[in-house]
Amino acid sequence: MAMKAALLGTALAVLGIVMMPPVLAQQSGAFQLYMQVANGQRAWSSLTPQEQQQVAMVMAAMHPRYTSRKCDALADAEDALQSARDDLRSCLLNADADDDCDSQKQDEADAKDAYDQAKDDAEDDCQ
Repeated sequence: MAMKAALLGTALAVLGIVMMPPVLAQQSGAFQLYMQVANGQRAWSSLTPQEQQQVAMVMAAMHPRYTSRKCDALADAEDALQSARDDLRSCLLNADADDDCDSQKQDEADAKDAYDQAKDDAEDDCQ
């Protein structure tokens, strides 16, 4: 039994050595593509769909919280927009003749712009 286990272990090790170079070469190529895009040497649009997928996989491995950060930014922008809308609504309902609620209107417009940008940034990454 111990002999079979040793032979199986040796066979798996040899198989791993034989199979490892193509895997490493593929990963190395994907990393090189990632670096070229990151350094501006290649445009994302110039990559084939397969190359884009490889670069995306490298990016996800290197930056596992990247997608989460975009989703967090979207949620924060949504909260800020809701807060700005609440402030504007409150101002409009409670305004006197001297308050035209201009600052609240501007805050709401700014929050809407920030939300739209965060939504564009997080497209297809957040549900």
